[in-house]
Amino acid sequence: MAAKAPLNKQDRANPLRTLVISMGFVLVGGTIMLMGVVWKKVSAETTKMRLGAECAGGKVDLKGRGHVSNTLIEKNIMRVTLVKGTGGMEVVSMDVCTGHVMGSLELETDK
Repeated sequence: MAAKAPLNKQDRANPLRTLVISMGFVLVGGTIMLMGVVWKKVSAETTKMRLGAECAGGKVDLKGRGHVSNTLIEKNIMRVTLVKGTGGMEVVSMDVCTGHVMGSLELETDK
């Protein structure tokens, strides 16, 4: 049986070298991913601010139509649900930027 030759410094450093290179790739990849996430977040917030600055806002008169029950805003459209004194309901859709009433839907129900 032949005795094994002792490992030289070069052979002992190979696993360590592989580990260091792998950690470097993970570090670089993680940094790039983190920069991408931050970029996406910042660009989304600046888009929101820009859209808010473009929209001056409007004024809508809903007097005499009922009491506000619910509101829903999707992009530049606001939907308001109004409860009427007669037991009915009305859903009004309007443009948030101009205040223009785009349409309404009346729902008649029993009290």
